[in-house]
Amino acid sequence: MTLTFTKVGEWRTSLGGASETTWDLTLDNSYPTQGYAVTGRQFGLSNNLIRLLPSHALIRGASQGTSAYIVEHDQTQATLRVFGGNATASAGIAFTEVPAGRDLSSYKVRVIAIGY
Repeated sequence: MTLTFTKVGEWRTSLGGASETTWDLTLDNSYPTQGYAVTGRQFGLSNNLIRLLPSHALIRGASQGTSAYIVEHDQTQATLRVFGGNATASAGIAFTEVPAGRDLSSYKVRVIAIGY
């Protein structure tokens, strides 16, 4: 499967020589090993994606319970990676990358893509 992209607000905002776009990403039902591949073209930019910034670190789904997920743009691998953990009263949350195949289809994250 793959990410589902939904544009938010203005299509593109100019930042000098670069541009930024805002998107809601819906995750899928089978998380790929080492994250979702992302390119600038997926965000309406040329293929040069400088940085992908989640607008909030914690992503939420339909049923939250004690699970929590954060997302990170891995610039070296050109992927969006998801880390998860379970909250406990004594230990807080220890985050590790979610295993391949995990169903995250009830989760969305808003990101700002910056590139050329």
